[in-house]
Amino acid sequence: LLIARAKGIPVKAVGAVVPVPLNSIIARSDRGITTPKDLEGKTFATVGYGSAISTYTRGFLKDFYGVNINTFKWLSGGPNRFEVYAKDIAIEFATGPRKSPVQRLLDGEADASTGDITDAQAWKTLESTPTVKRMFPDYVELNRKLWQEKGIFTPVHIIVMGGKLNREHPDLAKRLYDAFVQSKELAYSDALGEGTSYSMLFAMRETMRDQLATLGDMYPYGIKANQGTIDMFLDYNVQQGLTKNRMTVDQIFAKGTLDT
Repeated sequence: LLIARAKGIPVKAVGAVVPVPLNSIIARSDRGITTPKDLEGKTFATVGYGSAISTYTRGFLKDFYGVNINTFKWLSGGPNRFEVYAKDIAIEFATGPRKSPVQRLLDGEADASTGDITDAQAWKTLESTPTVKRMFPDYVELNRKLWQEKGIFTPVHIIVMGGKLNREHPDLAKRLYDAFVQSKELAYSDALGEGTSYSMLFAMRETMRDQLATLGDMYPYGIKANQGTIDMFLDYNVQQGLTKNRMTVDQIFAKGTLDT
């Protein structure tokens, strides 16, 4: 979405959902990779250089682990839809049968991969295949620390609406936002056992109670509550050559959500 808006494509963001990049960095076990710095000069398999998860991965490795991300080689599952402005970035577009980044890693085409943490194949592979490993096996604790110390829990997938629809119905974005807020409240209610749903997860109610008590609401909605993370992502995009200029919040989000 960010790159599309930079190109003037008339869509606006309403909201986002959250995976985190520390979960999704997977490395081969036979390529001498034991620390984040060992990723320098290695080939990353990805769905695309400009994907949000790849952008966060590069930014996190650079900012928090001192990795020289300019040394990476990128094996992309498809061609870039938009121009990359940064120079001297090594991007190869995969040919042949369509594969997920994890499959390319398994087939030995790459040294590491980053991608969607909801990929069922990736989870099964990590749990059962000795040739690959998580770059950050303690990712749960690292993500917890990142949230507690910096308030970062990265949004990736964006909910968008057409620019024409936004202009014709300027109140619609805020109504959608309010509906998402209500939906989250219902989800919390169910997790705490206040609704009619039931989970097979042992002690889910207690787990949810303890999470709220120690970490608070990890899914804060609204631009103000997420300003730091949004600013970080806007910075990463221009630093990594995905946008020519640094974008602003009002260029991306529908006007009806700007006061949230």
